[in-house]
Amino acid sequence: ATHPNSEYAAYLYMTTNMNSSSADELQAQYDKFSPAVQQTEYGKTIAEKIKAQKAIVPGATAPAFTLKDIYTGKDISLSDYKGKYLLIDFWGSWCGPCRASHPHLLEIYKRYKDDKFDILGIAADHKDSVIKEAAEKDGLLWPQICMYEKRNGQDAINKSYNVAAFPTKILINPQGKI
Repeated sequence: ATHPNSEYAAYLYMTTNMNSSSADELQAQYDKFSPAVQQTEYGKTIAEKIKAQKAIVPGATAPAFTLKDIYTGKDISLSDYKGKYLLIDFWGSWCGPCRASHPHLLEIYKRYKDDKFDILGIAADHKDSVIKEAAEKDGLLWPQICMYEKRNGQDAINKSYNVAAFPTKILINPQGKI
């Protein structure tokens, strides 16, 4: 705050406060940086974080995506779930808390799957085989996609959903709102 012309100040802010600050707090600090600092790599990263946080608030339209189901190879889009509640589960095979949440998700899925409810797993693993092995071991019954799949014209899904930690779960209503 006391060094608005320092690129290093933006770097320090980005590495120490960015993931624990609200969009409003980030915006207030970003606005204090000079235009030159705002145009640095660090300033742009803070601006992207502000944009992502503002996009993922209750009532906001969920960001659209299309990615490949690792089991069938078919495309899965957010629009495929229109008219249903969709719980997106960002998880990783290496994440103990993620894996510990799976039995509870299975209970929820079995209870509500016939009542306009679905779950989509988005795994933070680079290999489909690793995702499949963990999902099968945990008995997951819903589609899985790889978080790292790249599509032209589409931000990485973890970026567009502002995922900074695992597990992260986002509930989307039948109208496509968070």
